[in-house]
Amino acid sequence: MSYPRKRQELLKENEQLHQELDEAKETLRAITSGEVDALVVNTKSGEQVFTLQGADSFYRVAIENINEGAVTLSPEGVILYSNHYFARIMRTDLSKIIGASIFDLLARRTMSCSIDC
Repeated sequence: MSYPRKRQELLKENEQLHQELDEAKETLRAITSGEVDALVVNTKSGEQVFTLQGADSFYRVAIENINEGAVTLSPEGVILYSNHYFARIMRTDLSKIIGASIFDLLARRTMSCSIDC
C-alpha cells in the first residue's frame, strides 16, 4: 500500500476494524454469559473447534442423549452447537454443522427432501 493513504481508505479500514471489534465483543459477552461453550476458529490449517473449560455440564449430557435435534444459534443464525441427532436429521456430518448457517442447511435439506423424501 502506498503512503500517504487516502482519507477514504482510512475510513473504510476504520469501519472494518470497528466491525471486527464489535464481533469480538459479542463473542466475549456470549462466552462470559455462558451462552457459548465452544468456538469454531478459522486457522491456516482449516477450521478448528475449541471447547471451553467446564463446558461438559449436565445440560450437554442431557441434550446429547435426547432423540431430538438441538442447536444453539448465534443471532445471525450461525450454528454454535449441535447434537448428533440434529446432524443425523440434516444428513450431514456433525463437523460440517458447527459454524454453518442454519438457513443454508435448511434450504439444502428442503431442496433434497423435495427430491428424495
